[in-house]
Amino acid sequence: MQSSIKERIIEFIKSQRLSQGKFEKRLGFSNGYINSISKGIGGDKLQRIIGEFPQLNPNWLLYGEGNMLNEEKKISEEQITMSREVFEKITQLIDTVCSQQGTIADQQRAIDRLTTLVESKADARLAEGARCADVG
Repeated sequence: MQSSIKERIIEFIKSQRLSQGKFEKRLGFSNGYINSISKGIGGDKLQRIIGEFPQLNPNWLLYGEGNMLNEEKKISEEQITMSREVFEKITQLIDTVCSQQGTIADQQRAIDRLTTLVESKADARLAEGARCADVG
């Protein structure tokens, strides 16, 4: 006897090491939704499940056909090619980001020094104002 969609969902949830409650919460389903499934699920629910779990085979979920999980497509190193121009551009961008991080750090140190200087001048002015008030 073929399993129901509810049973297949529960099987998938277990395979992902999730509780039904966590699964429902992650998808924005009401608490107890999985247990309330009787005949099927709506298209909107199916879209949310497949959107959140793209590894889940929709044919398996709906009809019990094929494997539970989609086959992972492996890409060999030989299939990955990058033009020299793209590689150089990425390298240049990384260098720019590193340089900007150094500039930002230098500017933050300058800001900290200026803040300290302004605060000490303000403290001196306040102290001077207090002395003037004592004299007057």
